[in-house]
Amino acid sequence: ATTEVHKIPATILSRCQRHDLGRILLEKISEHLEMICAKEGFTIEKESLDLISLEADGSIRDSLSLLDRILSTCPDKKVDHQKVVDNLGVTDRRHMHDISSAVFLKEGAKLIHIVEMVNDSGLDLKKFFSDIILHFRNLNVIKLCGQDNSALNLTAVEKQMLAETVKEVSPDY
Repeated sequence: ATTEVHKIPATILSRCQRHDLGRILLEKISEHLEMICAKEGFTIEKESLDLISLEADGSIRDSLSLLDRILSTCPDKKVDHQKVVDNLGVTDRRHMHDISSAVFLKEGAKLIHIVEMVNDSGLDLKKFFSDIILHFRNLNVIKLCGQDNSALNLTAVEKQMLAETVKEVSPDY
């Protein structure tokens, strides 16, 4: 099994079965996790399931591993969103929206405050900055191509929030 099929010599490749696996849409992963949680009797917010799905990056297997890790740390059957955020070691999506809002409103002090807050929380800053880049990429796609673009693997709610964020911003900006 490989993700680098181009490195396999043609003589070997011609004797193999090839299965190209694609990424699964975030909404499909989230729905699957919701069904599993319901069957197992866990109560978890849709926002939390979407965050797990987003972190799984198109992989059902990875989403199941993340969900299992989160559920195994819950003493009861109710899962708190903040616990999911902490367990995944990710930046809450609300921070991303606060950052883009601060940039568009030219509120430098607020932006510095948010970055300091994230830094003080102990999150991996490389991951945080990568998330910022992805967030602004998604904002660009929404602004230039609209919400129905296949380049966006986000929930409808997230797409709507991004569209609201950039509705007053010019495409040139």
